[in-house]
Amino acid sequence: MTPALTVAGLTIRAPAGTIVTGIDFTIAPGEAVCMVGETGAGKSLIAQALLGLLPRGLMAEGRMEIGGAAPLDLADPGAIAARWAQDLFLLPQEPAEALDPTARLLGQVADAVPAGLPDRIARALRRLAGLGLDAAASRRIPAALSGGMAQRGLLAIATEVPAPVLVADEPTKGLDEARRNAVAAGLRTMLAEGRSLLVVTHDLDLAALLGGRLMVLHGGRVVEDGPADAVLAAPNHPWTRRLVAALPRHWPRPCRAPSAGAGILEARGLGFGWDTGAALFANVSLVLRAGEVTGLAGPSGAGKSTLGDLLLGLRQPTCGQVLWQGCDVATLPRSGRRALQRGVQKLFQDPGSAFPPHRRLERVFADLAAVTDAPMSRLPTLLERLSVRPDVLTRRIGEISGGEAQRLALARALLLRPRALIADEPTSRLDAVTQAELCRLLRELVADEQLALLLVSHDRALLSAMAGTVVAVNGS
Repeated sequence: MTPALTVAGLTIRAPAGTIVTGIDFTIAPGEAVCMVGETGAGKSLIAQALLGLLPRGLMAEGRMEIGGAAPLDLADPGAIAARWAQDLFLLPQEPAEALDPTARLLGQVADAVPAGLPDRIARALRRLAGLGLDAAASRRIPAALSGGMAQRGLLAIATEVPAPVLVADEPTKGLDEARRNAVAAGLRTMLAEGRSLLVVTHDLDLAALLGGRLMVLHGGRVVEDGPADAVLAAPNHPWTRRLVAALPRHWPRPCRAPSAGAGILEARGLGFGWDTGAALFANVSLVLRAGEVTGLAGPSGAGKSTLGDLLLGLRQPTCGQVLWQGCDVATLPRSGRRALQRGVQKLFQDPGSAFPPHRRLERVFADLAAVTDAPMSRLPTLLERLSVRPDVLTRRIGEISGGEAQRLALARALLLRPRALIADEPTSRLDAVTQAELCRLLRELVADEQLALLLVSHDRALLSAMAGTVVAVNGS
């Protein structure tokens, strides 16, 4: 059988050195290959190289064959681009990179349905419904969708594009278990249709659901490759064993002693609805206390990120109150709002969108120091604690991995010495080992600096391992 995709000798170089070395693999028609490994190991760069989309300053070497056609030189992105949609389709890590920000989701999915098929709108609605997106969600533009909803909308488009090979970069990032399973079911349908998948993921459960092969990267090389079920059940390489052992279900559980810390930020009976009159959630109450971690759980699209925006004063609630150190945020004078904005920092679900795209990161941190009294002398120590190499600061945000972007966003927030931190899916771009290290660091910061932390996550196992109290948002 002719392979659907063959990659030989893929190497990716940067001015500072080689990032990925000697990647070789084949994917058969109807086969899934999941690529896992440490954050920043080059997994997403491999996906980008196969589409000719490497960031500026990076160069690929090697060759690629699609369905037995003439080999493509991976150093020639123009030749690769000519095969987009016809032979290759990318499901990127950030939906904003692919969705039209001005068009409703339903129209974008319908436009992807091959010409000539009847009832394209009805077909698009069925695709979206199968991924848990109802008719109301289908009528929204991407900015009105949660990150998880946008990701599923993009997958609906991918299922309609006839390309035989789909490259999916973190397709379940930010999704709860039910939505993750729906995405896995959609991907398995594509496999049953004879399409092939290369999936870059930190989600080992997704790899198990898809079956196929598992490739493990470490240090820019493949260190283990075999059937997914066999590798996950009995990993051979030390890094793979460490990766599996670092899953949240293996962490020690936190002490759930009675709350003693001072209340920093409080929500009382919060509710929020859209201008259309549809309620997103109602009657949510919580207290963020110094030295404590509070978890916020709920399915994708239930309003977890929106609730975080209400606590920050970025949106106004439909009902209820937000209290900052005992004062109603709605009645705060300008000086009080400035204190709130400084004292409560947020880690966004999409850290890349929180950095200017065309400025080097070292300049971004210098700008922060110029407009605040942020002690830049803390930055080297923070970067070391967050396992970020100092040379990363010489790049732009689009030239680093999603995990590196998230850790830099945390460093920027911590430089301001906030009283409270709202972390919106802060580990969704991290491998299990780095996730465990970051969460251990967050626990230390909460204790050492008496920080009040609201940890927003779809991952119940993570919240159970981190938070003394977990509040659920289930929507209305």
